[in-house]
Amino acid sequence: MKRLSDTDVVVDYAFMSKVEKFMRHGRTDVPEYMISTSRGDYTGISKIHFFCSSEVLYGAKEEYQKACKKYGVVCEIDERPGMIHCYCMLPYFPEAKETFRKIVGILRE
Repeated sequence: MKRLSDTDVVVDYAFMSKVEKFMRHGRTDVPEYMISTSRGDYTGISKIHFFCSSEVLYGAKEEYQKACKKYGVVCEIDERPGMIHCYCMLPYFPEAKETFRKIVGILRE
């Protein structure tokens, strides 16, 4: 995540390094899945699609892959290096339009 901080214009590593403390807000009883979705229980999920770019959260890719493997979930990752954070939710340029169409197709399945 630290390596990608300079290319992510939305989320930086400094925030991600402090997010757990922020999410716990001084409590010790906050469940792990509420701190990071990669720590959740994926039982019963057949497939997860990840769409990512050169962003800080891409640094968590291996953590999500391990979680999917642990629960027997098919993990499909669509990587678009050089795109901005959440690029596919802004379908105003060709790469974003293409990925947005993929997401819509998945949702229609």
